[in-house]
Amino acid sequence: MKIQINYQQGVGLIEVLVSAVVVSIGLLSIASMQGNFLSGTGENKARAQAIVFAEQKIEDFRNTATKTQYLALVSGTDTKTGDNAEFTRIWTLVSLIAPDRKSIVVTVTWSAGSVTLNSELAWNIVGNASIYSSTGGNSGMAASLSSPGSDAAVVEAMDAIDPSAVADGYGFQIYRNADGKQVVADALYNEGGGRQLTCGHVCLSVKGNIYLPSDSFFEVYEKIRDDDVTVCSWKLDNNNIPVTTSENVNGTTFSTREYICYFGGDCAAETAETYVAADCPADYATLPEVNVTGGWRGNIGIVGFGANGHGADTLCFVGQVAGTTRRNYRTIRNGTSEEGINTNYQCHDFLMVVNNGNSADACDAYVGIAASHIIKELSSDVPNKIATNIDSCSSVTHSFSGVVAGSYNERSRLTISISSGSCVVGPVGPAGPNTTPIPYNEYTCEIDGTNDDILTLGVSSAKPNASPSLTSSSITLGVENLVGAVPGGTGPDISH
Repeated sequence: MKIQINYQQGVGLIEVLVSAVVVSIGLLSIASMQGNFLSGTGENKARAQAIVFAEQKIEDFRNTATKTQYLALVSGTDTKTGDNAEFTRIWTLVSLIAPDRKSIVVTVTWSAGSVTLNSELAWNIVGNASIYSSTGGNSGMAASLSSPGSDAAVVEAMDAIDPSAVADGYGFQIYRNADGKQVVADALYNEGGGRQLTCGHVCLSVKGNIYLPSDSFFEVYEKIRDDDVTVCSWKLDNNNIPVTTSENVNGTTFSTREYICYFGGDCAAETAETYVAADCPADYATLPEVNVTGGWRGNIGIVGFGANGHGADTLCFVGQVAGTTRRNYRTIRNGTSEEGINTNYQCHDFLMVVNNGNSADACDAYVGIAASHIIKELSSDVPNKIATNIDSCSSVTHSFSGVVAGSYNERSRLTISISSGSCVVGPVGPAGPNTTPIPYNEYTCEIDGTNDDILTLGVSSAKPNASPSLTSSSITLGVENLVGAVPGGTGPDISH
């Protein structure tokens, strides 16, 4: 008899335990990963809300409606409640000058991190800009409202250059079109379209030299600023290549290029006797009126400032403020209303130094560099006539003095600051046989600059609880003071 034994096959206890362990590890990993996903999502959400809170605060500052509110803006802190975190918001405002503005730093923190946003804020009369925008002109800045010089000059796609055009040596061709308007055409890009500046009456210009530490800097600062109402270029050689030379300035060798910028001028203030000298067209009286007397106001500066590790570079101006990269041009009538400029300028140089230590006196060795604000004062009975500023090529020493009120102890501890110039408070005896002593109740300042430069003065005291003040915080060279290093020009008085 044959006996058959059947063996039953199955899973042993060990295999079951191993499988259970593997499955458990997998489930735990999934649970941990899910927790990390949730945690990361919560962190991202908190960070996004922190950024929103910071942006909201900066927008609150930008929505300031009046100058009084703007001047009252101060640093502060508050708390905000988010969906999954509590936030602390801290904002710091620091007043800056040239131009007057406020630096804003907003930091939002929570238990797991923080975000920081930076911005700057300046006060502008929005109503004026709105009036200018109603003319339908082009914008001169990257803003939603039009430039004040919008009707004085318009940059357009270039039409065919008139055969009568004359080359200016900077890559532009200049002529008058069939409407009698002056045109500055970008000849370098004639075949590809290019750009042209069409001036309602006449095209004016600013010229100068750019002094940079070496040739390689021109690879970073590759152009002069231009916008919708100016065109700028380097001086070119016969092959249309920018001319770069070397020049020694106060013992330092700089790489140098010459530049020119064109903008629109207004012939409306000229007369039959002056319009030819002002280069106005013979039929200037029939041309459209420029909406802002004097034509254009705006900025000319260097493009690329601070890029590619060049954040320590400093441009030098009279009345130096580190970080300034441009000149602002405008006129002020009767001390209040602003207009455009109607002046050709020359020798408006830019000089750059590498200022790794952010030294306040890094620019003191270089005189003759025009101020960062070119402001001409006009009164109600002075027309904004076209003129060539002959003083812009020669920096001279200006001297002015004023009266100091207060006790001897107060005067002796008084400090007067004026850009890169120097001020002395009396009494000071004569430095030589032909020098007039400074009286005990006066001060005298000397500074190198050009006529019409407007400079800012400051006054402080080391005497406890003393609060000196100036009757005026600015001085206009060549107007409120004498030309030449001779005391006697009138400056603002100081009181305690």
